[in-house]
Amino acid sequence: MKKLIILLLIFLSVSLIWEFSHSALYDWDKAPLRSDDKFYFQRILVSSLGDVLFLSFLFFLISVIHKNLNWTLKLRLIDYLTVTIVGLAISIMIEIRALNEPRWFYNELMPTIFGIGLTPLVQLPASFFISIFVFNKLIKTKSI
Repeated sequence: MKKLIILLLIFLSVSLIWEFSHSALYDWDKAPLRSDDKFYFQRILVSSLGDVLFLSFLFFLISVIHKNLNWTLKLRLIDYLTVTIVGLAISIMIEIRALNEPRWFYNELMPTIFGIGLTPLVQLPASFFISIFVFNKLIKTKSI
């Protein structure tokens, strides 16, 4: 249980860093976004918590495939493929929905592929693998 809590905290930390880092690629002056500090921090926190849910889903999906929770030290090709494909699919669905509703707008700095922002597109798989890397480092050093 301790390891799961630590993994969730790593997911949250990586998600917060990612959200803050790529937030400059969104148009915060265009509704429904607002450029005031309170709204900004709340939006980043809520987005990061949502990311934690999706990252946790990916972790438990791979755990079901392996039929255990202790698979992270021996990632296999199927793990990389599953996380990448499912993560990209989730990201595409989120972005298409958000852009159609509209929940946010990109600014001119956001690189896009078929109208979808590049950083949100790769966010879930990249955040997942970064988090697992950090988690494994902690396990190997017996910090947890």
